[in-house]
Amino acid sequence: MGADQDHLHAGRHVVLSRVLPFDRRVVLRPVSDGAGPSHLIAIGEYLLVIDPWASEIRRYSAANIDAPPHVVTFPRSFAPWRTRWDGDDVQLISEPFGGEDCYDFRPRSSMTIAQAMVEVMPLSGVSAFPITPWRGPDDGASTPSFIPLGGDGAEICALRRAGSLSDGRSLWWWSEIDGSAHDIARGGRVSAPHFVGVFDRDGSGPVSTVQIVTATYGPLAPNSSLPNPSLLVKPGFEYLAATDDTLWIVAADTAAIPAFNLLACDLSELAPGEHATLSLVDPHASAVDRDNPVHSAPPPVVVTIDEPPAGPRDAWFRSVRDRLRAQATHAWAYPEGAAARPCGGADRCIVGADASGALGSGEAFSTPVGDKIDGRGGAEWMRPRDLIDARAGETFRGIPYSIGGFDLVETFDVRLADTYRAGSPALPPPIGHIREGLEWPDAAANYPLGIDCSALVARIFGIRVRSTAEMVAPRRLRLSDGRFVEVPHGPDHGCAEPVRHLREILPGDVLLREGHIVIYSEAMPVPGGWAMRVFEASSRTGRVGESVYDPSFFDGWWILRVRLEGSPDCPQWIEAALTRS
Repeated sequence: MGADQDHLHAGRHVVLSRVLPFDRRVVLRPVSDGAGPSHLIAIGEYLLVIDPWASEIRRYSAANIDAPPHVVTFPRSFAPWRTRWDGDDVQLISEPFGGEDCYDFRPRSSMTIAQAMVEVMPLSGVSAFPITPWRGPDDGASTPSFIPLGGDGAEICALRRAGSLSDGRSLWWWSEIDGSAHDIARGGRVSAPHFVGVFDRDGSGPVSTVQIVTATYGPLAPNSSLPNPSLLVKPGFEYLAATDDTLWIVAADTAAIPAFNLLACDLSELAPGEHATLSLVDPHASAVDRDNPVHSAPPPVVVTIDEPPAGPRDAWFRSVRDRLRAQATHAWAYPEGAAARPCGGADRCIVGADASGALGSGEAFSTPVGDKIDGRGGAEWMRPRDLIDARAGETFRGIPYSIGGFDLVETFDVRLADTYRAGSPALPPPIGHIREGLEWPDAAANYPLGIDCSALVARIFGIRVRSTAEMVAPRRLRLSDGRFVEVPHGPDHGCAEPVRHLREILPGDVLLREGHIVIYSEAMPVPGGWAMRVFEASSRTGRVGESVYDPSFFDGWWILRVRLEGSPDCPQWIEAALTRS
């Protein structure tokens, strides 16, 4: 980005001066589970990294991040979602489930993180931060009011306090929905850029800003081919914080075996009126989530779709939502012997298959099982976090997450009862699995009980299971004038229609990147903006669940409409979309 390149944002002339570098880095842990740390909190002279997957809070010294961190564990039932500041202390509020018009089987709670307790946090042990029921509002201190940077029609969809600078000014993070009319010719992706801004002590500003690049994606090429690959970095709910004049960020890198890192960027030389960029992606590296469609040119296809469902779309989605909620609320008892499968009681191990296809570890399980990430061989099974230390007879809710699995309630209950019954001659399959990249070749491999994200979409919509890599691959279509266009294959249901703008998303649409897919349910108001409620099967939740994300979480993802409500001739709607653009 050139030093003299200018942009006009919301009537203001903002100089895009430079790309800021990271000057410090420490590796937190490998990207092994599909989810990362959820929060980074600056409190006093310390940085707290909240990692729900490991149920850990790591305390780093901002002055010396290379020093060994202090690490404490918190209950696995606590799901961090949003912070609320109370002076120098923080309330870490759990993620909501359900709402006024739907189920709510997990009462909300709050972890109080007091600065005095952070200062005496032990080198290791169990967290002493109290967790109590939460019935208060999610909002905290008053937030600044300012004009979005994205121009006419842009809106701020999320706003968070990031910390304070050494001169007493405050730093706030926010994301925006692009005001431009995105359409199929612009790529059909979520555009929700991230920013941090410096605000004066009286709340005015921002006096200077930094755009945080979390994904790169281009517009459709002149020949209407798919845009360049996205590079996504798995941002958490609140992935940045500030101490003194340093901006800290937790993000994944793009190494061959990627890891989550704690990164530091010096903001002391950020001048008033300056608009800089800080990129979390390397355009020359492979994507962490392998969102890299092969730009092949298969023969054009003639596609048809099923007739639209009878009745209005909202009535159709109510039935879809009811079925999804049935998967999320399903109660089941942890069976005797499940803790020993497949690792003899351990929560992770290298697995193989025996002659019957049963999974396990040791010499009897010598048939390799594939691992798409680690080419060195050896497939690692990992237990979902909610099932660690589970006791026989303990009740759980939600079909467990299992990469390569495709169980809904009906098959899950049957397989659970059949394979774990007393006297069963076969080794029972493990329950759940969260090791990213590991896929079972077929049903004969006795795949773990549960379901993954793409299978959930396929089973709910009654279509063939297709991996997310297949979904983002291009489909080449011929228009009536002989031109060709490429669109993502999407789920295997006729022709997936890219939704032109996030404002046009409808319940039942899917959000997709290579590595994950979710089903959009509804928008909900949250302090500082609004959020998106989605259904997913993920390693973050460990099961099928209803999650709440800021729109910025999906920056760079495809928005696709699975149920078309127009012509059954796919090229016709593509042509109409291009004509509108």
